[in-house]
Amino acid sequence: MIIQHLFLYIGEVAMFSLLFAMGSILVTWLGLSAVFVGIGLIVNRAFRFKLEHAEQIFTSFWMGWATALIVLQIWHLRFRVDRRVFVLVSVLGFAGLWWNRKDIWELFSRSLSRYWSFYAIIVIFCIWLSNQAIGIPKNYDTGMYHLLSVRWASAYPIVPGLGNLYGPLAHNSSYFLYAAMLDIGPWTHKSHHLAIGLIFLPLIGQMLLGCVKLIQKQHEWRLARLLNIALLAAVLYMTNGGQLPSLGTDLPIFALGVVISVNLLSFLESPDKPADYTVFFITVLTVVGVTIKLSFLVFGGMATLVAFGVWIARYRQQRRQNLSSTRRIPNVFIWSAVCALVVMGIWVSRSIILSGYIAYPSTIGPVNVEWRVSREQALAEADWIRALGRALPGFRPGVLEGWDWLRPWAEQMAHNFVEVVAPCSLLTLGVALLILRKVFSSKEHLKPAHPPQSLPWLILIPAFSHLGFWFFSAPAIRFAGSALWVAGAGMFILALNEFHEPFRRRLLYPVFALFLLILVAGLRNASWVHPGSDHGFHPIPQIELKTFVTDAGLKIYTPAYGDRCWDAPLPCAPHPYSDLRLRRPEELSSGFIRQ
Repeated sequence: MIIQHLFLYIGEVAMFSLLFAMGSILVTWLGLSAVFVGIGLIVNRAFRFKLEHAEQIFTSFWMGWATALIVLQIWHLRFRVDRRVFVLVSVLGFAGLWWNRKDIWELFSRSLSRYWSFYAIIVIFCIWLSNQAIGIPKNYDTGMYHLLSVRWASAYPIVPGLGNLYGPLAHNSSYFLYAAMLDIGPWTHKSHHLAIGLIFLPLIGQMLLGCVKLIQKQHEWRLARLLNIALLAAVLYMTNGGQLPSLGTDLPIFALGVVISVNLLSFLESPDKPADYTVFFITVLTVVGVTIKLSFLVFGGMATLVAFGVWIARYRQQRRQNLSSTRRIPNVFIWSAVCALVVMGIWVSRSIILSGYIAYPSTIGPVNVEWRVSREQALAEADWIRALGRALPGFRPGVLEGWDWLRPWAEQMAHNFVEVVAPCSLLTLGVALLILRKVFSSKEHLKPAHPPQSLPWLILIPAFSHLGFWFFSAPAIRFAGSALWVAGAGMFILALNEFHEPFRRRLLYPVFALFLLILVAGLRNASWVHPGSDHGFHPIPQIELKTFVTDAGLKIYTPAYGDRCWDAPLPCAPHPYSDLRLRRPEELSSGFIRQ
């Protein structure tokens, strides 16, 4: 009897801790989402973009989130990322909510009864995501340098020459500033449970809303909504396997690629979509994506060029029809150019401070500062990233020369169903549909759609451009972002769109079944996370540390085993240099140089 009561008590405690951890995450996500939506609504006001549709809540979130990352980069030049900047961002967000309170309430009142099924489904996904977020971070790089980057941002303003202490700390990702902003109060040393889930929750929300609208309004064929549904399987797969409580930059880049692609496709297929705001929206998300991960420049840059090119073509057509004033071109160009120049200027300045290069680990643009990382170290780190993308574990010979790496790389890719096989299958199926339409175009039910739509095909340009760059640089699947899925799903739905409407309507539910099959295959190994020992949260692994003393007497913590510092005290580096010293003795904030 005593043992039975003991087990019941333990079960009740475990259940309470699980509910506490998940509830804490959900409440925090809700509050932070409201803050970012509010900031985005302030930006919307500048474009006279009235809140009328539910999708605008999600675009407002992304605009607000991107704006917050810009603010954080400026703030960190002078101050450490702490509760002060969190309060600043929160005040801006709630001011935006108050300013737009009437529009928000009207939209919520209309959508609650119309899309009740959406709200019911999103609650289920909120519970699932919050459970996945309480787990142990399983992204390897999170233990190597992600958590360290957050600790440095929380403890000090930007530190000159931080790359001399440990090269990856100079990668200059603004995403870690965002995580550091969340690392306050009860979430100190726990921001990794919040950061990625807060991004994926609205991403999944906008996809589910697109699914509900497509089912309820089958007479309104929208490619952007269909793309949302096609990419849902990939997005949900990304939340599995311990990635949600990690701080990897690959998932935010994946999310931004999806958001940009969906909004660009909506812009291409809908001439009545607010053009100025959409172009500016894509520009802002692109430049912020580049500050998170430099390789996003290809995907985001091509998407921005496509958006601007179509905008200019439509503008000229409107001018010929006297439907537009001459003031619109300078406005959208000026706003977008100023945003890009300011944000990239700040990012380059930060990179110079961290490493002495404008885009470390690239050695292009070295600056003559005393803390500049050695050229040999920068080249070695760049080669390491390329080797990581091409090689299998234990496969290193000739990986950077010739094509010996290609066969084992291809064999590895062929075993990745959700991230490689599924999107490539959709791509192949799309090409097959185009051939079918061409060969049997005389058949009544296979006749092309009228009028033909050519602009939506431009959505494939960013994806294929990025895949080309990715293949020849560092073709690890995690570095591909959303490009492979956008290319595969985009080709499939665009090919389907080429057919006459009755034919593609008959294929709608089989298409749903296909995407559901991919989703089930991707989540077949998904599991419920049990409560951890830290009030329901799984704590960061604790490691044994050693002390390394440089020639100048600087003490640095190093892992006793392996190359991951995890949440170790500062300064920590797995492989410190003996010639490392501080610019000013006893001041970590002064920066690091090598003698």
